[in-house]
Amino acid sequence: MATGRLKIKRGGVVHVEPGAGTLRAPGEEVVDIGERGGLLKVVRTLVTLLVATVLVIIAVYVALAATLMRAVPEGGGNFTWIKNATFVGGIPSPGTYAYVSTKGVADNGLMGKLHQAFIGVDGGAVMVIIAGPAGTVDNGSNGNILWNGKDTGFAGNVNQGSALTNEYLAICIDQECKPGGIYRVPIDAIVGEAQYHIESRTISPYSLPSTGK
Repeated sequence: MATGRLKIKRGGVVHVEPGAGTLRAPGEEVVDIGERGGLLKVVRTLVTLLVATVLVIIAVYVALAATLMRAVPEGGGNFTWIKNATFVGGIPSPGTYAYVSTKGVADNGLMGKLHQAFIGVDGGAVMVIIAGPAGTVDNGSNGNILWNGKDTGFAGNVNQGSALTNEYLAICIDQECKPGGIYRVPIDAIVGEAQYHIESRTISPYSLPSTGK
C-alpha cells in the first residue's frame, strides 16, 4: 500500500501526502481531534452559562419573594401575583383586592413567604375588602351593604347591626371561597395584596364579580 507524509493543519483537516509512513491513501482526509474538542468546549460553555442564568433568576426571585412580592401557586399551573400587605396605614381600604387564608392565621414571616412563593397558601383566596377592621355593617334599603351607615357599593346580606372587631367584611373573587359570597376575614388572615392572575401564560388584573358595583 502506498505511504504518505502527514501534513497537519491545526483546527482543520489532516491531509496525507506521499512520502510518510501511513496506512491511509494519499490525499485522504480525516477529522482533526482538535476541531471536535473545540466544539465540546463551546457546548460546555453554553451549558455553564445557562445554569448560571437559571441560578441567578432563582436567587432574584427568592430575594423578591422574601421581601416584596411573589407568585403564589394556585394549582393547575395558575398563579396569583401578590405583594406584601403594605397598605396605607396598615389597613386595606374598601375596594382593595386582598389575598387571604381562609384556613386561619397567615404566616407572613420569612419562611412563610418562601412557602407561599413555592408551595402556596392553605385555603388561599382572593377577596375584595368591603369594610373593616372595625365599625358596624347593615343592610341598606337598596340591597347594598352599609358600613357605619355609608353605602359600600356592594350588594349582599349581613346581620343587621353586626359589629366588626379586628376583622374585615369581604366579597369572594376566586379560589378557596364561593365567588360573590360575603366573608368575615380576620386581620391576621390577610397574606398580601392580590394584583394579577396568571393563567395559561396570560396575565390579567382581578376584577369585581357580578355582585360588585
